[in-house]
Amino acid sequence: MRSSASTLLLAAAAPVFVAAVCPDPVPQISSLSWSGSGCPSTSASSVKNYGPMEFGEVKTFTFNQLDSDNTENCEIHLQAAQAPSGWQVAVRDVAYSGDVMLKPNSQLDYFTQVYWSEKADDTGIAKGTITNADTDVYNRAVTIRSTVPEKWSKCISGSGPGILNVNFRPVINGDAGRFSFKNATWHLDWRKC
Repeated sequence: MRSSASTLLLAAAAPVFVAAVCPDPVPQISSLSWSGSGCPSTSASSVKNYGPMEFGEVKTFTFNQLDSDNTENCEIHLQAAQAPSGWQVAVRDVAYSGDVMLKPNSQLDYFTQVYWSEKADDTGIAKGTITNADTDVYNRAVTIRSTVPEKWSKCISGSGPGILNVNFRPVINGDAGRFSFKNATWHLDWRKC
């Protein structure tokens, strides 16, 4: 069994000074929604998780329909309020936890896209692969992590940073397999602008 680490598709721009603290007051999540075949907006199982958007804070989002023997996607849309002027926010990395079963000569490819609605053409993309090159079935709980090229929000000026969108899509390739992802976590960075 061979597993490769997440690799970046796009090079991140040279980072500017990243703040070691969060703005004061701490911005609060004001709206959270989701879409996609793996977590449709009508899903009663998806959990709305409101709270602060602190520096380095892990935000966890739970779902139970991201389950397939082919492919699904889940896109989370987040807005914040009470954000003070002169700051920007970005997603630094993401992790998805669940179960993966792969028959021999099969693999799970997974893709994460991060973008702000007002800058949808400026998308950070990361991908990774879990490959079963063994003769036995690969069947285990996994947490897959991806470092995403940081796509910074607009410089906040009297309103929130905009709508942050994070889309996750796992795909089974090869002979056969199945995935069932149950939650996502994000780490956030803030900086002065």
